[in-house]
Amino acid sequence: MIPVEQTVLEWLRQKNQRLVIAESCTCGAIAARLGCLPGVSEYFCGSLVTYREASKQAWLGIDEELLHAYSAESPEASAAMAVHALVRTIEANLSAAVTGHFGPNAPAEKDGVIHIAIAQCNDQRVGLVQAETVRLNSSSRSQRQHEATNHVLRLLVETWKSGS
Repeated sequence: MIPVEQTVLEWLRQKNQRLVIAESCTCGAIAARLGCLPGVSEYFCGSLVTYREASKQAWLGIDEELLHAYSAESPEASAAMAVHALVRTIEANLSAAVTGHFGPNAPAEKDGVIHIAIAQCNDQRVGLVQAETVRLNSSSRSQRQHEATNHVLRLLVETWKSGS
C-alpha cells in the first residue's frame, strides 16, 4: 500500500501544484511526513507551525477578533489559517491547515476534535475548497498528532479525487 503522503506528492506533481501547510495541534508533523519524500522540495513550500494565538496573528495575519469570537480551535480558525497561509506564500497555490485541542484541560466538547481546511488559488483568487471537523479516536497526545496528520493528508487526497 502506498503511504498517503506519497499519494499527495504524486498529485502535486501531476497537477503541478505547490503546497503550504499551516499547522497548530500537529506541531509540524505534516511537514515532517512530507519532508521525508525525495523530490518533495519541488512541490512543498513549507509549514507554518502556529501553535499559539499570537503566532497565528503575527505569522498568518489572522484577526484577533476572529480568534476571540470563535476560538483558535474552530472551523473558522482553520479556514482563516488555510487562506492566510496561501496568501502569504506567493509560490504556493494550495494550502492545508489544521487546528484542534488535544488536552489535557480541554473542554469535553473540544477534547480530541480537529478542524481541517484546504484552500486553493485559481486565477489570483484564493478560496476554501474543503473543510472537515473530526473527533479523533486516540487518547494520547502523540497518537492524536499522528491521527490528525493522517486526516489532513487524506483530505488532500480526497480534494484531488473530487476534482477541486
